Amino acid sequence: WHADHYVCHALGIRHGMVFCHEPLGVFRRLPQSMGSGMEGPEEGLVLQEFVRLLSLPENKDLQAGIKECRGLSIFGSWLRRELPKTPEGLIFWDARLRHWLWTQEVRSLWRHPLPPWVKHHFRRWFSELAGIKFKEHLWSPSRRQALALFRGASRRLGQAAGIPLDWVASSPAHLGRKPEEGVVLWQSEKSLEDIPPTQIQIPQPHPNLAGGLGGGRYPVWLGELPEAEVIGPSVAVVTKKKVLLGDVSVEWGRTPDDHGVMRRFRLPPAISLGGTSVLLATTGGDTYYHWMMEVLPRLLLLKEAGINLSQVDHFLVNGFEKRFHKESLEAVGIPLAKCRVTQEKCRYRCEKLLVPSLFGPHGWAQPDACQFLKKLFPGSGSGKGRKRIYVPRGQTHGRKVRREDEILALLTEFKFESFDAGKVSLREQAEAFASAEIVIGIHGGAMTNIVFCTPGTRVVEIFGWRYVNPCYRSLASAVGAEHYAVLDIPERRGPAITSFTSSSSDLEGNVEGLREMLEILV
Repeated sequence: WHADHYVCHALGIRHGMVFCHEPLGVFRRLPQSMGSGMEGPEEGLVLQEFVRLLSLPENKDLQAGIKECRGLSIFGSWLRRELPKTPEGLIFWDARLRHWLWTQEVRSLWRHPLPPWVKHHFRRWFSELAGIKFKEHLWSPSRRQALALFRGASRRLGQAAGIPLDWVASSPAHLGRKPEEGVVLWQSEKSLEDIPPTQIQIPQPHPNLAGGLGGGRYPVWLGELPEAEVIGPSVAVVTKKKVLLGDVSVEWGRTPDDHGVMRRFRLPPAISLGGTSVLLATTGGDTYYHWMMEVLPRLLLLKEAGINLSQVDHFLVNGFEKRFHKESLEAVGIPLAKCRVTQEKCRYRCEKLLVPSLFGPHGWAQPDACQFLKKLFPGSGSGKGRKRIYVPRGQTHGRKVRREDEILALLTEFKFESFDAGKVSLREQAEAFASAEIVIGIHGGAMTNIVFCTPGTRVVEIFGWRYVNPCYRSLASAVGAEHYAVLDIPERRGPAITSFTSSSSDLEGNVEGLREMLEILV
Protein backbone atom coordinates (compact mmCIF):
# COMPACT_ATOMS: atom_id res chain seq x y z
CA TRP A 1 0.00 0.00 0.00
CA HIS A 2 2.90 2.35 0.52
CA ALA A 3 4.77 4.31 -2.10
CA ASP A 4 8.12 2.63 -1.64
CA HIS A 5 6.70 -0.84 -2.30
CA TYR A 6 5.04 0.32 -5.50
CA VAL A 7 8.12 2.16 -6.77
CA CYS A 8 10.34 -0.85 -6.10
CA HIS A 9 7.91 -3.16 -7.87
CA ALA A 10 7.53 -0.87 -10.88
CA LEU A 11 11.27 -0.35 -11.30
CA GLY A 12 11.80 -4.08 -10.98
CA ILE A 13 9.38 -4.79 -13.82
CA ARG A 14 10.94 -2.19 -16.09
CA HIS A 15 14.58 -2.99 -15.45
CA GLY A 16 14.46 -6.75 -14.93
CA MET A 17 15.19 -6.83 -11.22
CA VAL A 18 13.43 -6.79 -7.89
CA PHE A 19 14.03 -4.26 -5.15
CA CYS A 20 13.53 -5.73 -1.71
CA HIS A 21 12.50 -3.37 1.08
CA GLU A 22 13.55 -3.83 4.72
CA PRO A 23 12.18 -1.95 7.77
CA LEU A 24 15.26 0.22 8.26
CA GLY A 25 15.20 1.58 4.73
CA VAL A 26 17.75 -0.87 3.33
CA PHE A 27 17.30 -1.91 -0.29
CA ARG A 28 18.68 -4.97 -2.00
CA ARG A 29 18.71 -5.84 -5.65
CA LEU A 30 17.90 -9.49 -6.28
CA PRO A 31 17.74 -11.47 -9.53
CA GLN A 32 14.27 -11.47 -11.04
CA SER A 33 14.05 -15.22 -10.52
CA MET A 34 14.40 -14.80 -6.76
CA GLY A 35 11.16 -12.84 -6.46
CA SER A 36 10.77 -10.28 -3.71
CA GLY A 37 11.59 -12.53 -0.74
CA MET A 38 13.90 -11.31 1.98
CA GLU A 39 16.20 -14.34 1.90
CA GLY A 40 18.37 -14.25 -1.17
CA PRO A 41 21.92 -13.47 -2.18
CA GLU A 42 22.98 -10.04 -1.00
CA GLU A 43 23.84 -7.77 -3.89
CA GLY A 44 24.02 -4.26 -2.54
CA LEU A 45 22.31 -1.51 -4.47
CA VAL A 46 23.71 1.92 -3.73
CA LEU A 47 21.36 4.83 -3.40
CA GLN A 48 22.73 6.60 -6.46
CA GLU A 49 21.82 3.64 -8.66
CA PHE A 50 18.26 3.71 -7.39
CA VAL A 51 17.96 7.43 -8.13
CA ARG A 52 19.48 6.95 -11.58
CA LEU A 53 16.87 4.36 -12.52
CA LEU A 54 14.11 6.51 -11.11
CA SER A 55 15.31 9.49 -13.17
CA LEU A 56 15.22 7.72 -16.54
CA PRO A 57 12.74 9.15 -19.09
CA GLU A 58 10.61 6.00 -19.08
CA ASN A 59 9.98 6.51 -15.36
CA LYS A 60 8.42 9.97 -15.61
CA ASP A 61 5.06 8.66 -14.42
CA LEU A 62 6.69 7.30 -11.27
CA GLN A 63 8.30 10.68 -10.68
CA ALA A 64 4.90 12.33 -10.99
CA GLY A 65 3.48 9.83 -8.55
CA ILE A 66 6.20 10.54 -6.01
CA LYS A 67 5.42 14.25 -6.23
CA GLU A 68 1.81 13.52 -5.32
CA CYS A 69 2.50 10.94 -2.62
CA ARG A 70 1.77 12.24 0.89
CA GLY A 71 1.97 8.99 2.83
CA LEU A 72 4.36 7.42 5.25
CA SER A 73 7.38 5.90 3.55
CA ILE A 74 10.67 4.94 5.12
CA PHE A 75 12.06 4.98 1.61
CA GLY A 76 10.89 8.55 1.15
CA SER A 77 12.46 9.79 4.36
CA TRP A 78 15.71 7.92 3.80
CA LEU A 79 16.11 9.02 0.19
CA ARG A 80 15.27 12.60 0.96
CA ARG A 81 17.81 12.69 3.77
CA GLU A 82 20.60 11.26 1.62
CA LEU A 83 19.86 13.13 -1.60
CA PRO A 84 17.43 15.98 -0.91
CA LYS A 85 17.25 17.02 -4.57
CA THR A 86 17.52 14.67 -7.50
CA PRO A 87 18.20 16.08 -11.00
CA GLU A 88 14.45 16.32 -11.49
CA GLY A 89 13.91 18.04 -8.15
CA LEU A 90 11.52 15.39 -6.88
CA ILE A 91 9.84 15.91 -3.54
CA PHE A 92 9.51 12.67 -1.60
CA TRP A 93 8.00 13.74 1.66
CA ASP A 94 5.27 15.90 3.10
CA ALA A 95 5.13 15.75 6.87
CA ARG A 96 2.22 18.13 7.27
CA LEU A 97 -0.59 15.90 6.00
CA ARG A 98 0.84 12.99 7.95
CA HIS A 99 0.25 14.81 11.23
CA TRP A 100 -3.46 14.15 10.96
CA LEU A 101 -3.74 11.04 8.83
CA TRP A 102 -1.20 8.75 10.48
CA THR A 103 -1.57 9.06 14.23
CA GLN A 104 -0.63 7.17 17.31
CA GLU A 105 -4.26 6.18 17.74
CA VAL A 106 -4.30 4.43 14.34
CA ARG A 107 -0.95 2.75 14.98
CA SER A 108 -2.08 1.45 18.38
CA LEU A 109 -5.19 -0.03 16.74
CA TRP A 110 -2.92 -1.94 14.39
CA ARG A 111 -1.29 -3.77 17.29
CA HIS A 112 -4.55 -5.41 18.33
CA PRO A 113 -5.39 -8.89 16.94
CA LEU A 114 -7.91 -7.92 14.27
CA PRO A 115 -9.25 -10.41 11.70
CA PRO A 116 -7.39 -10.19 8.36
CA TRP A 117 -10.46 -9.00 6.45
CA VAL A 118 -10.91 -6.11 8.91
CA LYS A 119 -7.29 -5.07 8.48
CA HIS A 120 -7.62 -5.34 4.71
CA HIS A 121 -10.63 -3.05 4.45
CA PHE A 122 -9.32 -0.63 7.05
CA ARG A 123 -5.98 -0.36 5.29
CA ARG A 124 -7.63 0.12 1.91
CA TRP A 125 -9.88 2.87 3.25
CA PHE A 126 -7.04 4.59 5.07
CA SER A 127 -4.72 4.41 2.07
CA GLU A 128 -7.27 6.05 -0.18
CA LEU A 129 -7.99 8.75 2.39
CA ALA A 130 -4.31 9.60 2.87
CA GLY A 131 -3.57 9.57 -0.83
CA ILE A 132 -0.86 6.94 -0.50
CA LYS A 133 -2.43 4.38 -2.78
CA PHE A 134 0.30 4.97 -5.28
CA LYS A 135 -1.33 3.33 -8.26
CA GLU A 136 -3.69 6.30 -8.44
CA HIS A 137 -0.91 8.80 -9.01
CA LEU A 138 -2.38 10.03 -12.29
CA TRP A 139 -5.24 11.90 -10.67
CA SER A 140 -7.57 14.29 -12.40
CA PRO A 141 -7.04 18.04 -11.82
CA SER A 142 -10.12 18.19 -9.59
CA ARG A 143 -8.80 15.44 -7.30
CA ARG A 144 -5.41 17.14 -7.14
CA GLN A 145 -7.07 20.42 -6.21
CA ALA A 146 -9.15 18.70 -3.52
CA LEU A 147 -6.02 17.17 -2.01
CA ALA A 148 -4.30 20.56 -1.98
CA LEU A 149 -7.26 22.09 -0.13
CA PHE A 150 -7.24 19.20 2.35
CA ARG A 151 -3.52 19.65 2.97
CA GLY A 152 -3.99 23.36 3.63
CA ALA A 153 -6.81 22.66 6.08
CA SER A 154 -4.75 20.02 7.89
CA ARG A 155 -1.88 22.48 8.32
CA ARG A 156 -4.17 25.08 9.86
CA LEU A 157 -5.63 22.47 12.20
CA GLY A 158 -2.15 21.38 13.19
CA GLN A 159 -1.12 24.94 13.98
CA ALA A 160 -4.22 25.43 16.12
CA ALA A 161 -3.46 22.25 18.10
CA GLY A 162 0.16 23.24 18.73
CA ILE A 163 1.62 20.34 16.74
CA PRO A 164 5.06 21.11 15.24
CA LEU A 165 4.81 21.33 11.46
CA ASP A 166 8.49 21.87 10.69
CA TRP A 167 11.78 20.50 11.98
CA VAL A 168 15.47 21.33 11.78
CA ALA A 169 18.49 19.05 11.85
CA SER A 170 20.85 21.51 13.59
CA SER A 171 19.63 23.52 16.56
CA PRO A 172 22.61 25.94 16.64
CA ALA A 173 22.17 26.74 12.95
CA HIS A 174 18.44 27.30 13.37
CA LEU A 175 18.84 29.51 16.44
CA GLY A 176 21.46 31.50 14.59
CA ARG A 177 18.90 32.25 11.88
CA LYS A 178 15.96 32.71 14.27
CA PRO A 179 17.22 34.50 17.41
CA GLU A 180 13.65 35.15 18.53
CA GLU A 181 13.31 31.39 19.15
CA GLY A 182 16.41 31.13 21.31
CA VAL A 183 20.15 31.59 21.55
CA VAL A 184 23.19 29.35 21.83
CA LEU A 185 24.92 30.17 25.12
CA TRP A 186 27.95 27.93 24.65
CA GLN A 187 29.55 25.72 21.98
CA SER A 188 32.48 23.33 21.93
CA GLU A 189 33.58 19.97 20.52
CA LYS A 190 34.23 16.54 21.99
CA SER A 191 36.61 13.95 20.60
CA LEU A 192 35.30 10.57 19.49
CA GLU A 193 37.94 7.88 19.72
CA ASP A 194 38.40 5.21 17.06
CA ILE A 195 36.45 2.05 17.84
CA PRO A 196 38.44 -1.08 16.92
CA PRO A 197 36.74 -4.32 15.85
CA THR A 198 35.84 -6.84 18.53
CA GLN A 199 39.05 -8.79 19.08
CA ILE A 200 37.76 -12.40 19.06
CA GLN A 201 34.29 -13.48 17.92
CA ILE A 202 33.03 -17.04 18.31
CA PRO A 203 31.78 -18.91 16.30
CA GLN A 204 32.31 -16.37 13.47
CA PRO A 205 32.62 -12.60 12.98
CA HIS A 206 29.40 -10.59 12.91
CA PRO A 207 29.07 -7.53 10.62
CA ASN A 208 28.08 -5.29 13.55
CA LEU A 209 31.27 -6.18 15.43
CA ALA A 210 33.81 -6.98 12.73
CA GLY A 211 34.35 -3.50 11.32
CA GLY A 212 35.97 -0.68 13.24
CA LEU A 213 34.79 2.93 13.25
CA GLY A 214 36.95 5.99 12.73
CA GLY A 215 36.75 8.72 15.33
CA GLY A 216 36.49 12.46 14.92
CA ARG A 217 35.05 15.56 16.54
CA TYR A 218 31.45 15.96 17.73
CA PRO A 219 29.88 19.40 18.30
CA VAL A 220 28.33 20.04 21.71
CA TRP A 221 26.40 23.11 22.77
CA LEU A 222 23.96 24.63 25.24
CA GLY A 223 20.88 26.51 24.06
CA GLU A 224 18.42 28.77 25.85
CA LEU A 225 14.84 28.72 24.52
CA PRO A 226 12.03 31.02 25.68
CA GLU A 227 8.52 29.56 25.90
CA ALA A 228 9.69 26.22 24.53
CA GLU A 229 7.87 22.93 25.04
CA VAL A 230 9.09 19.46 25.97
CA ILE A 231 6.79 16.57 25.10
CA GLY A 232 7.27 12.98 26.29
CA PRO A 233 7.90 10.15 26.57
CA SER A 234 9.88 10.04 23.28
CA VAL A 235 11.42 13.37 24.09
CA ALA A 236 10.54 16.16 21.66
CA VAL A 237 11.80 19.74 22.01
CA VAL A 238 9.62 22.31 20.25
CA THR A 239 10.36 26.04 19.98
CA LYS A 240 7.73 28.71 20.55
CA LYS A 241 7.32 28.92 16.74
CA LYS A 242 6.44 25.19 16.68
CA VAL A 243 9.69 23.93 15.17
CA LEU A 244 10.97 20.51 16.27
CA LEU A 245 14.69 20.50 17.12
CA GLY A 246 15.72 17.24 15.50
CA ASP A 247 19.18 16.82 17.04
CA VAL A 248 17.77 16.72 20.59
CA SER A 249 14.44 15.05 19.71
CA VAL A 250 15.43 11.46 19.11
CA GLU A 251 12.99 8.64 18.43
CA TRP A 252 14.70 5.34 17.68
CA GLY A 253 14.34 4.02 14.16
CA ARG A 254 12.80 7.27 12.87
CA THR A 255 14.03 10.43 11.27
CA PRO A 256 13.08 13.75 12.93
CA ASP A 257 10.33 14.46 10.39
CA ASP A 258 8.69 11.18 11.44
CA HIS A 259 8.85 11.83 15.19
CA GLY A 260 5.82 10.65 17.15
CA VAL A 261 4.80 14.15 18.17
CA MET A 262 4.29 15.01 14.50
CA ARG A 263 1.84 12.15 14.00
CA ARG A 264 -0.66 13.08 16.69
CA PHE A 265 -4.19 14.36 16.37
CA ARG A 266 -3.80 16.42 19.51
CA LEU A 267 -1.40 17.17 22.32
CA PRO A 268 -2.06 16.94 26.06
CA PRO A 269 -2.70 20.18 27.96
CA ALA A 270 0.48 22.11 28.62
CA ILE A 271 1.88 22.31 32.16
CA SER A 272 3.55 25.70 32.66
CA LEU A 273 6.93 25.78 34.41
CA GLY A 274 8.09 29.19 35.57
CA GLY A 275 11.70 30.20 36.05
CA THR A 276 14.57 28.20 34.57
CA SER A 277 14.18 24.58 33.46
CA VAL A 278 16.92 22.21 32.31
CA LEU A 279 16.30 19.31 29.93
CA LEU A 280 18.19 16.15 30.90
CA ALA A 281 15.75 13.52 29.62
CA THR A 282 16.39 11.56 26.44
CA THR A 283 14.38 8.87 24.73
CA GLY A 284 14.95 5.65 26.68
CA GLY A 285 16.44 7.50 29.65
CA ASP A 286 14.33 5.53 32.09
CA THR A 287 16.62 2.53 31.44
CA TYR A 288 20.07 2.15 32.98
CA TYR A 289 22.27 2.42 29.87
CA HIS A 290 20.60 5.51 28.43
CA TRP A 291 20.37 7.16 31.85
CA MET A 292 24.06 6.67 32.56
CA MET A 293 25.48 7.32 29.09
CA GLU A 294 23.09 9.96 27.72
CA VAL A 295 21.21 11.68 30.56
CA LEU A 296 23.88 12.19 33.25
CA PRO A 297 26.68 13.33 30.88
CA ARG A 298 24.56 16.33 29.89
CA LEU A 299 25.29 17.65 33.39
CA LEU A 300 28.96 17.83 32.43
CA LEU A 301 28.05 20.12 29.52
CA LEU A 302 26.10 22.35 31.90
CA LYS A 303 29.14 22.50 34.19
CA GLU A 304 31.49 23.35 31.32
CA ALA A 305 29.07 26.08 30.20
CA GLY A 306 29.19 27.63 33.67
CA ILE A 307 25.61 26.88 34.74
CA ASN A 308 24.98 26.88 38.49
CA LEU A 309 22.59 23.97 39.13
CA SER A 310 21.42 25.47 42.42
CA GLN A 311 19.80 28.31 40.45
CA VAL A 312 17.75 25.93 38.28
CA ASP A 313 14.07 25.65 39.21
CA HIS A 314 13.11 22.46 37.33
CA PHE A 315 15.00 19.45 35.96
CA LEU A 316 13.19 17.49 33.25
CA VAL A 317 14.16 13.82 33.66
CA ASN A 318 12.87 10.44 32.51
CA GLY A 319 12.04 9.38 36.06
CA PHE A 320 13.27 9.25 39.64
CA GLU A 321 11.48 6.19 41.01
CA LYS A 322 14.16 3.59 40.31
CA ARG A 323 17.04 3.06 42.67
CA PHE A 324 19.74 4.12 40.20
CA HIS A 325 17.77 7.30 39.42
CA LYS A 326 17.68 8.35 43.06
CA GLU A 327 21.29 7.43 43.80
CA SER A 328 22.72 9.26 40.80
CA LEU A 329 20.56 12.37 41.30
CA GLU A 330 21.73 12.48 44.90
CA ALA A 331 25.34 12.12 43.74
CA VAL A 332 25.07 15.16 41.44
CA GLY A 333 23.15 17.22 44.00
CA ILE A 334 19.74 17.48 42.31
CA PRO A 335 16.81 17.45 44.78
CA LEU A 336 13.98 15.12 43.80
CA ALA A 337 11.52 17.93 44.55
CA LYS A 338 12.87 19.83 41.53
CA CYS A 339 12.48 16.90 39.12
CA ARG A 340 9.72 16.80 36.50
CA VAL A 341 9.12 13.54 34.63
CA THR A 342 8.67 13.42 30.83
CA GLN A 343 6.12 10.63 30.85
CA GLU A 344 3.16 9.54 28.73
CA LYS A 345 0.63 12.31 27.97
CA CYS A 346 3.05 14.88 29.31
CA ARG A 347 3.75 18.33 27.86
CA TYR A 348 5.73 21.04 29.63
CA ARG A 349 5.80 24.68 28.53
CA CYS A 350 8.92 26.27 30.02
CA GLU A 351 9.38 29.98 30.61
CA LYS A 352 13.12 29.52 30.02
CA LEU A 353 14.48 26.16 28.89
CA LEU A 354 18.17 25.26 28.92
CA VAL A 355 18.84 22.49 26.40
CA PRO A 356 22.26 20.81 26.40
CA SER A 357 23.09 18.82 23.29
CA LEU A 358 23.63 15.09 23.37
CA PHE A 359 27.17 14.04 24.22
CA GLY A 360 27.79 12.15 21.00
CA PRO A 361 26.20 9.97 18.33
CA HIS A 362 23.75 7.37 19.59
CA GLY A 363 25.61 4.32 20.92
CA TRP A 364 29.07 5.94 20.72
CA ALA A 365 30.66 6.35 24.16
CA GLN A 366 32.77 9.46 24.74
CA PRO A 367 35.82 9.33 27.05
CA ASP A 368 34.97 12.58 28.89
CA ALA A 369 31.52 11.21 29.74
CA CYS A 370 33.10 8.01 31.09
CA GLN A 371 35.51 9.96 33.30
CA PHE A 372 32.64 12.10 34.56
CA LEU A 373 30.75 8.99 35.68
CA LYS A 374 33.81 7.56 37.42
CA LYS A 375 34.27 10.77 39.39
CA LEU A 376 30.69 10.58 40.63
CA PHE A 377 31.69 7.45 42.57
CA PRO A 378 35.04 8.05 44.34
CA GLY A 379 37.28 5.04 44.71
CA SER A 380 36.13 3.31 41.53
CA GLY A 381 38.62 2.64 38.78
CA SER A 382 41.73 2.49 40.98
CA GLY A 383 44.19 -0.37 40.74
CA LYS A 384 44.32 -3.49 38.58
CA GLY A 385 41.37 -5.81 39.08
CA ARG A 386 41.65 -9.46 40.04
CA LYS A 387 38.05 -10.64 40.20
CA ARG A 388 36.24 -12.66 37.57
CA ILE A 389 32.55 -11.78 37.47
CA TYR A 390 29.58 -13.00 35.47
CA VAL A 391 26.67 -10.60 34.92
CA PRO A 392 23.33 -12.42 34.34
CA ARG A 393 20.14 -10.81 33.08
CA GLY A 394 18.54 -11.12 36.52
CA GLN A 395 14.86 -10.20 36.80
CA THR A 396 14.76 -8.05 33.66
CA HIS A 397 12.27 -8.80 30.91
CA GLY A 398 13.33 -10.30 27.60
CA ARG A 399 16.63 -11.69 26.35
CA LYS A 400 16.57 -14.72 28.66
CA VAL A 401 19.23 -17.42 28.27
CA ARG A 402 17.86 -20.95 27.85
CA ARG A 403 21.13 -22.67 28.77
CA GLU A 404 22.11 -20.35 31.61
CA ASP A 405 22.43 -23.22 34.11
CA GLU A 406 25.08 -24.78 31.88
CA ILE A 407 26.83 -21.42 31.55
CA LEU A 408 26.90 -20.99 35.34
CA ALA A 409 28.35 -24.49 35.79
CA LEU A 410 31.04 -23.76 33.21
CA LEU A 411 31.98 -20.43 34.78
CA THR A 412 32.24 -22.03 38.22
CA GLU A 413 35.02 -24.22 36.82
CA PHE A 414 36.94 -21.07 35.89
CA LYS A 415 36.42 -19.38 39.31
CA PHE A 416 33.83 -16.79 38.23
CA GLU A 417 31.41 -15.13 40.66
CA SER A 418 27.83 -14.31 39.66
CA PHE A 419 27.06 -10.63 40.19
CA ASP A 420 23.43 -9.43 39.97
CA ALA A 421 23.82 -5.69 39.44
CA GLY A 422 20.13 -5.00 39.99
CA LYS A 423 20.33 -6.02 43.67
CA VAL A 424 23.10 -3.67 44.81
CA SER A 425 23.74 0.06 44.88
CA LEU A 426 25.38 2.06 42.12
CA ARG A 427 28.51 2.46 44.20
CA GLU A 428 28.76 -1.31 44.73
CA GLN A 429 28.32 -1.89 41.01
CA ALA A 430 31.11 0.57 40.27
CA GLU A 431 33.44 -1.07 42.79
CA ALA A 432 32.74 -4.59 41.47
CA PHE A 433 33.52 -3.70 37.86
CA ALA A 434 36.54 -1.59 38.83
CA SER A 435 38.03 -4.61 40.62
CA ALA A 436 37.33 -7.07 37.78
CA GLU A 437 39.99 -8.79 35.73
CA ILE A 438 37.47 -10.43 33.38
CA VAL A 439 33.79 -9.55 32.95
CA ILE A 440 31.42 -11.94 31.19
CA GLY A 441 27.82 -10.89 30.71
CA ILE A 442 24.67 -11.19 28.64
CA HIS A 443 24.09 -8.14 26.45
CA GLY A 444 21.89 -5.85 28.55
CA GLY A 445 21.73 -2.77 30.73
CA ALA A 446 23.94 -4.13 33.52
CA MET A 447 26.88 -4.19 31.10
CA THR A 448 26.80 -0.38 31.24
CA ASN A 449 29.01 -0.80 34.31
CA ILE A 450 31.88 -1.48 31.91
CA VAL A 451 32.32 2.28 32.24
CA PHE A 452 33.90 1.65 35.67
CA CYS A 453 36.40 -0.94 34.39
CA THR A 454 40.13 -0.25 34.45
CA PRO A 455 42.19 -0.25 31.24
CA GLY A 456 43.08 -3.76 30.13
CA THR A 457 39.99 -5.43 31.60
CA ARG A 458 38.74 -8.19 29.32
CA VAL A 459 35.02 -8.00 28.58
CA VAL A 460 33.23 -10.99 27.02
CA GLU A 461 29.73 -10.18 25.78
CA ILE A 462 27.22 -12.98 25.07
CA PHE A 463 24.79 -12.36 22.19
CA GLY A 464 21.94 -14.16 20.51
CA TRP A 465 21.88 -14.44 16.73
CA ARG A 466 18.90 -12.15 16.08
CA TYR A 467 20.16 -9.07 17.93
CA VAL A 468 23.77 -7.87 18.03
CA ASN A 469 24.12 -4.30 19.28
CA PRO A 470 27.73 -2.99 19.34
CA CYS A 471 27.17 -0.21 21.91
CA TYR A 472 29.22 -1.93 24.63
CA ARG A 473 32.10 -2.45 22.25
CA SER A 474 32.24 1.35 21.98
CA LEU A 475 32.03 1.70 25.76
CA ALA A 476 34.82 -0.83 26.32
CA SER A 477 37.01 1.03 23.84
CA ALA A 478 36.36 4.38 25.56
CA VAL A 479 37.68 3.08 28.92
CA GLY A 480 40.55 1.05 27.46
CA ALA A 481 39.00 -2.39 28.00
CA GLU A 482 39.26 -5.30 25.55
CA HIS A 483 36.03 -6.51 23.94
CA TYR A 484 35.26 -10.12 22.98
CA ALA A 485 32.02 -11.75 21.84
CA VAL A 486 30.36 -15.16 21.94
CA LEU A 487 27.33 -15.44 19.67
CA ASP A 488 24.63 -18.06 19.27
CA ILE A 489 24.83 -20.29 16.24
CA PRO A 490 22.17 -19.00 13.78
CA GLU A 491 19.07 -21.16 13.50
CA ARG A 492 18.75 -20.54 9.78
CA ARG A 493 21.04 -20.04 6.83
CA GLY A 494 21.53 -16.68 5.21
CA PRO A 495 23.17 -13.35 5.91
CA ALA A 496 23.58 -12.17 9.50
CA ILE A 497 20.84 -9.95 10.92
CA THR A 498 22.23 -6.45 11.37
CA SER A 499 19.04 -4.60 12.39
CA PHE A 500 17.93 -4.02 15.99
CA THR A 501 14.28 -5.02 15.56
CA SER A 502 14.54 -8.23 17.65
CA SER A 503 16.02 -6.69 20.78
CA SER A 504 13.88 -8.78 23.17
CA SER A 505 14.56 -12.17 21.58
CA ASP A 506 15.74 -14.89 23.95
CA LEU A 507 19.20 -16.42 23.65
CA GLU A 508 20.15 -20.07 23.44
CA GLY A 509 23.55 -19.61 25.08
CA ASN A 510 26.54 -20.92 23.15
CA VAL A 511 28.15 -22.91 25.97
CA GLU A 512 30.67 -24.60 23.68
CA GLY A 513 31.72 -21.25 22.22
CA LEU A 514 32.08 -19.75 25.69
CA ARG A 515 34.33 -22.63 26.78
CA GLU A 516 36.49 -22.04 23.73
CA MET A 517 36.72 -18.33 24.58
CA LEU A 518 37.65 -19.02 28.21
CA GLU A 519 40.41 -21.41 27.19
CA ILE A 520 41.87 -18.62 25.06
CA LEU A 521 41.62 -15.87 27.70
CA VAL A 522 42.29 -17.83 30.88
